Amino acid sequence: MGFTAFGLSILAKQGGAIDSESVLPMVLNQVLPVGIKGLVLAGLLAAFMSTFDSALNVAASFIVNDLVKPVWKNATSKDLMRISYAATLGVVILGILISLRTDRIAEIWNPINFALGAALLAPGIMASYWWRISGWAVCISCACTLPMALIVYFYTDLRELQYFPVLAAVSFSTCLLATFLCPATPDEALAMAEAGVDNIIVHFGNSSGGSTGSQTVMADDSAISRAAGICDALAAKHGGLIVTCHGGSIETPADFAGFLAAEPRLDGYVGGSSAERFPIEASVPKAAEGFKSVRLPGRG
Repeated sequence: MGFTAFGLSILAKQGGAIDSESVLPMVLNQVLPVGIKGLVLAGLLAAFMSTFDSALNVAASFIVNDLVKPVWKNATSKDLMRISYAATLGVVILGILISLRTDRIAEIWNPINFALGAALLAPGIMASYWWRISGWAVCISCACTLPMALIVYFYTDLRELQYFPVLAAVSFSTCLLATFLCPATPDEALAMAEAGVDNIIVHFGNSSGGSTGSQTVMADDSAISRAAGICDALAAKHGGLIVTCHGGSIETPADFAGFLAAEPRLDGYVGGSSAERFPIEASVPKAAEGFKSVRLPGRG
């Protein structure tokens, strides 16, 4: 807050337009005394280096795990380590080349944030209310929205707030289309089974119940049909897998017993809120009311 106040006062004194990225250096130079100024700059540089090396490690990890490993399945640990070194060096060189052609941080920061924000907006919001949104919908939304963002950035004169609604519309439409076109849940369960998992959890979406439970959950008939479809898909080749369920309208053991009666091939329920939050919400107020009801001697 102090730096903000000093920055606003400096802007008022200048009386003209100032690059927003120059405000903090101006405040540090004009307000802080020698010595304190050096400590603050050292702290800022330390924070920058910490963020920089974390970003490099994450970038190298993405390249190795998401791009190299799926293709080069027989790669040894030494091979992957060498690729990680090369990926780190490549990211650094790419960053230097981009910086040479960039005058302001906002020229890179704003387009990236608006593009990623638009690409993830629709799947992020829809996934909170619709159980059908899957990872495929997110991937396809990004695959369509991000190239569109590049086209808009390089070939139009639109500002960020002007092209963001366009990108958001592309994200929403492609996410909705991918939801219906991509493989259904049984196919995803088969892929997980082929990968060697021991337990397939049939997720029914958000959980209802309690003080903060979702008001829109998957209907019981749809949830049971989903569980049956997964069990049918696994029966032929992966009948020995454990199949459990989670979420939806299952709030109590009696609710799960009803699901189990409709689909007896389920092996259990993975407890979340129904095993922790719901019982606490019921028992803690009851215990508190019990203590409050105890009358202190001689005090009525």
